[in-house]
Amino acid sequence: MICGVERMHLFEKDLLETESVGDAALVERARGGDQTAAGLLVERYWRYGVALAMATTREHDAAEDVAQESFVQAFRQLHSLRRPEAFVGWLGCIVRRRCADHVRQARRRRTVSIEQIPFTVLTDASAPRAEEVSDTQLEQVRHAVAELPVRYREIVLLRFMDGLNYNEIARRLGQRPGTVRVRLHRALGRLRHQLDGLLAED
Repeated sequence: MICGVERMHLFEKDLLETESVGDAALVERARGGDQTAAGLLVERYWRYGVALAMATTREHDAAEDVAQESFVQAFRQLHSLRRPEAFVGWLGCIVRRRCADHVRQARRRRTVSIEQIPFTVLTDASAPRAEEVSDTQLEQVRHAVAELPVRYREIVLLRFMDGLNYNEIARRLGQRPGTVRVRLHRALGRLRHQLDGLLAED
């Protein structure tokens, strides 16, 4: 038989594990030492952190390292976040700072690598076109994306890697949806120009 306290605990756990729970509630719980809440924040924004980091590092392994370091730093400094509902924007700032540190360290080591992103980042992995590309075309895509300015590369990665729409990207980058739409359009225009129509915009 489950007592009242246990029943309430199970109820709160079920509530916590639903997508309807806002960031602010998860942040407050994580501040109190709730590891489940912290884990849900990581699960909710892990792909975002990696995609944002890849726009700068251009290496998937390095991007995952940066994302992991960013989450560790975020949870260590969670008490300093004045607006819990703004967690994702705050996390984005941490990721960008960690990326800047990564680039500086890489330059000092003189081992800056251009490990390009996979083709599936830019197109629906289930689309026939993604399966038909040759190794040469794949390399063209990787090179073209790597050469995009960071302001374009961030949006391309968040759109095609994380699957975010214009409003979601705008919220996470602190930009207007119209700005996101224009920059994505320009980025894809550059890619199409270089890739002879290999890509198609959603």
